[in-house]
Amino acid sequence: IESGAPGRVASDFLGRDHEMAQAATYLDAGVGLVTVTGPGGVGKTRFLKELEAQRADCLAVVAMEDFQTGAQLVRALAGALNVDARLDAVGHCLAARGGWIGLDNAEQMVSTVADLVRTLRTRAGTVSFVVTSRIGLGIACEHQLRLPPLSTATESADAVALLRRRVAQVNPARAEQLCPAGLLELARALDGLPLAMELAAPRLQVLSPADVARHIARAPARLKTRGADKTGRHASLDACLLASWELLDAVQRSVLCHCALFHAPFALEDGSRYQNRRSTPASPAHPP
Repeated sequence: IESGAPGRVASDFLGRDHEMAQAATYLDAGVGLVTVTGPGGVGKTRFLKELEAQRADCLAVVAMEDFQTGAQLVRALAGALNVDARLDAVGHCLAARGGWIGLDNAEQMVSTVADLVRTLRTRAGTVSFVVTSRIGLGIACEHQLRLPPLSTATESADAVALLRRRVAQVNPARAEQLCPAGLLELARALDGLPLAMELAAPRLQVLSPADVARHIARAPARLKTRGADKTGRHASLDACLLASWELLDAVQRSVLCHCALFHAPFALEDGSRYQNRRSTPASPAHPP
């Protein structure tokens, strides 16, 4: 839990100017709920931390990764605001202070978070919420802000710059040696996904971008870090994918497995026709 004034973020922030400006516009306009959505590893948590660092009106940011109940969330909010661990005390405090609250990683308890936001907005209408989630909350005051992967359009794109910066943090001379075209190839192999590039960058200290890209093509989910700064779902692509997989029920997992057989983007009708021709298999415990 982080609360109080804007804080410093450990690593530099790259890109996202449009999305950051849009979030600021929403907050300045008093929008009740901004839900920052996107796939796992796209940088939603990092975006929220940067938004907190850039603005003085953030009351608290609560990390919800390990939460399972609404009571845990209320206690965390109360602790961040230094009030009694009761919903009415939290609502009274927010009504008196204004500003905005950040709730990070809400996808595992979407309906609970939606109910809490609705309740607190009723009691404190001047307070906004910025929530990160892989899916929207689906309530009336919600404005979704989807984070795309970083651009891989050219050799000067944000994804390429991120790879070079991460290498330069350890060895500036090595970063200068890396071929821009090779870094672009690697960034595209990683689909511009920030987490994937953060995990791949340490390998560039000893391998060429082309070598890293070949290793990833053979086993993309095995990208992982040995560092202490990334844990849980951020420790590897495998953990990130598994966190998304565990949010699906048996039918959703079956549909995803069938759709995974398509090599490229496909029309909804094609996926529906294929699924309808198949009997629903037992859902695997892990992603295929």
